[in-house]
Amino acid sequence: LKHAEPQQPGPIGPEDKALLAEPTAAALWALLAKRFAQPPITPDSSLQLDLGLDSLGWMALALEIENRFGVRLDESAVNRILTVRDLLREAQAARKREIPFVEATQEDALWLKPRGILPRVIGSVLYVITRFAMRIAFRLRVEGAENLPQSGAYIIAANHTSYLDPPSLAAALPWHALRRVYWSADRTLLFSNRVSRFLCRAMRLFPVDQRSPGGALASAMAVLRQGHVLVWFPEGWRSPTGELLPFQPGIGRLLQETDACVVPAYIAGTFESLPRGRRLPRFNRITIRFGPVLSGVALDADRPERDWQSIANSLRKRVAELGGVAG
Repeated sequence: LKHAEPQQPGPIGPEDKALLAEPTAAALWALLAKRFAQPPITPDSSLQLDLGLDSLGWMALALEIENRFGVRLDESAVNRILTVRDLLREAQAARKREIPFVEATQEDALWLKPRGILPRVIGSVLYVITRFAMRIAFRLRVEGAENLPQSGAYIIAANHTSYLDPPSLAAALPWHALRRVYWSADRTLLFSNRVSRFLCRAMRLFPVDQRSPGGALASAMAVLRQGHVLVWFPEGWRSPTGELLPFQPGIGRLLQETDACVVPAYIAGTFESLPRGRRLPRFNRITIRFGPVLSGVALDADRPERDWQSIANSLRKRVAELGGVAG
């Protein structure tokens, strides 16, 4: 998404009313109005500044739009989207054309290749430091680690409320999982210079780009097809309230198209320690619970067509049960 200055929302004019009379635009408007209820959206609302969508949030939204409405936004369309109005117009236009699936680029594939000895050593040192810091400073407690498979490709799907979630998960993983795990990360935030790119490589982070949600998904599929472990946050962005948000269909697509299994996980305590908007953490206890391993088929047993969203909804219910919250 392009950067923009906040705009003052105005009343819905005749042109916007005509746009909202289109079926795809109307359905997408209803989805956005429900998802981003406070403050109420308007056609002038900025996806980045007003709705708070970061790269992963935009990727999740694009996948949900594709799954629910059969609309796939290509990179050129994404680059034109600034406001809710732009999104509605592009979605309406995209409904009328076919867009090919976006494959991972050769550059993205490089991040999934085996690391050299120096990145491996640095990565191991960083993970040891992370494990020590999280267990001492936040008294990290881990439950159900025995549910993590010893081998084979699988996804760890967890709730997401804080920047502390990834280091907490890293500190909770046993070595047999940690040595094979891959993480997605925002290309613009963590891959901007040579040092940060080296550290990302050392810790097996691969870049995702808000302009290419299909490419990010293709990289995630490549991780699983190579037999690795993938950490995925199905909500798509950090919950601003700490409550479990709806899961986006991307996780369902990963499970359907790779036949990988998934381990649900619930992270408790990170929101209280470092919620959105807070700069310095409070040192509260953090607990991570891993549930039993599941397959996409098991999650979608009641839906023979194996719909992406229904798989995501079933997985969300399992994660909610681990946290003792309403599903």
